[in-house]
Amino acid sequence: MIEDFHCTHSSFRENILEHMLIGEVTRTLWKRGYPATEVMRTEVDAMGYDIVFSVNGYTRFVQLKARKAGARGTSLSVNRSLENKHGGCVIVILCDEVDLALKGFRWFGNRPDEKMTELPDKVAKRPTANSQGVKPELKSKCLMNWGLFQPIADVEELVDVMFPDLVLT
Repeated sequence: MIEDFHCTHSSFRENILEHMLIGEVTRTLWKRGYPATEVMRTEVDAMGYDIVFSVNGYTRFVQLKARKAGARGTSLSVNRSLENKHGGCVIVILCDEVDLALKGFRWFGNRPDEKMTELPDKVAKRPTANSQGVKPELKSKCLMNWGLFQPIADVEELVDVMFPDLVLT
């Protein structure tokens, strides 16, 4: 039954995880002495990112992905627009299959004041076939090998990677 939830309610699940991530990141920054963190959510995924975090002069444009902890898979589709953003990054949330608890993360990005590393050339395809049975290429997205993403144990480490120059105040 839980497996059915992940398939039939994937957008709802990703919304829950997005809210959990925002809460945990801002709570961690609060504890570190940065209560005035700006968080913006996009209405449409047209520019390649889902959330913008801005704190103490540093801004992160975050594309979010979600996976069940321990899920198999060798690649992820990433929006190419992130290459043009200083502070662009991808965060993969690893969650518990049953209660959606945060179980770690995967990270791809550079420092907040740098452009993202050039993305791979491999073009992603639409996950579902069209009426002719063809999965068309999505030229705005690339397929990234799972091994390119850095494992991150918890939110504390994630905040360290997102905002490496912030000091405890």
